[in-house]
Amino acid sequence: TAPVSSAPTSGPVGTPPAMDVDLSAVTPLIDAFVYAHGLNGAGLVVVDAEEGIVGEYYTGEFAADRVSLVASSSKMVTAGVLMYLADQGLLDPDQPIAEYVPWAAGHNPEITVSQLLSNSSGLVGLGPVPEYGPYLCQFLPDREIEECATQIWTTPDDDNDIVPPDTEYRYGGAQWQVAGAVAETVSGTTWAELLDEVYIEPCGVESM
Repeated sequence: TAPVSSAPTSGPVGTPPAMDVDLSAVTPLIDAFVYAHGLNGAGLVVVDAEEGIVGEYYTGEFAADRVSLVASSSKMVTAGVLMYLADQGLLDPDQPIAEYVPWAAGHNPEITVSQLLSNSSGLVGLGPVPEYGPYLCQFLPDREIEECATQIWTTPDDDNDIVPPDTEYRYGGAQWQVAGAVAETVSGTTWAELLDEVYIEPCGVESM
């Protein structure tokens, strides 16, 4: 472990509040990273499933009450919902979804929930063409999640563009729409109801 004094003296050095977890091994690394990359600060929060927040560290302009924009934050929420359903025994994230989702039968037989959530499903992602024609329904607000996912999953128009699972990293896109549809199908509830069950009610997340 590195002593706190090893952080660059010319860079921002934060002060962690008194918490249960000793973060002294990692805070110098955070300070050094912030300084080396010319950032205006950083925050680290360590959360325990039973105890809640057990460690915090902020440096530069970051603080516990800072409101920050987080890109692609819905991916964390989606993964949480799918893992919650796995804990309920409603799905196995490492089994092909075609085994327990009727609309997925007969197509893309190897793709699993884990591959959808790790952007390694082989389906076309958001690059290099975000407005990829066969998957445009993912951007239409009036399309039901399962309806769009079924179209994405069964269209023959992507046959020349998809690759086998776990062979290429493809960020974002329709695979997350499919993950949401899997959640709706195995739970028998809507995505809004799942958010309420997993996050809003138990966690009091008013922002959702």
